[in-house]
Amino acid sequence: MFAPEIVGKLVKLEPMDESMAETFYSYINDPKPNRFRPAPPVESVEAEREWIRNIGKSEQDIVWAIYCLEDGELIGSTGLHRYERAHQRAASGTLIAKPEHWGRGIGSEVVRLRTDYAFKELGLHKLNSEVIHGNTASLRMLMRVGYRIVGLFRDHFLRDGEWLDFYLLECMRKDWELARPDCR
Repeated sequence: MFAPEIVGKLVKLEPMDESMAETFYSYINDPKPNRFRPAPPVESVEAEREWIRNIGKSEQDIVWAIYCLEDGELIGSTGLHRYERAHQRAASGTLIAKPEHWGRGIGSEVVRLRTDYAFKELGLHKLNSEVIHGNTASLRMLMRVGYRIVGLFRDHFLRDGEWLDFYLLECMRKDWELARPDCR
């Protein structure tokens, strides 16, 4: 699905395009920002370009590139996945790939902007997200903007011979509206 440009105070969310493939390839294959990302590394820049091309055609995914307004740098991505219009829900995720941008409120703003779009523009009822156990920064960030832990998937993902647990979080539209009256 088409991802419109959204501008906040700290970031600008833009639709992804194939020209970003090399940057995202380097981000996705960097072990530091991806230690809590369950997917394997991407095998080539062309594979990343193909993913971007396909995601742009998808009816179940809306993905944005994240730019830091302070320095204009492309620093990550965020998206709504497995969008189900009939059930008014989607899964959400964010990757801030540049560690120097961590802990500055950027991730929280990205999640707020994305969630505003999901509830106000798409009319969704619920968003969910999964966070690997141990990723306390992402867990705190999601909870700060209205997500709640609703479960734990034990031994949910196998990476490098180790089973990883995942928290399941959700954000209901009614809770979002109560917490953020400006979002109605």
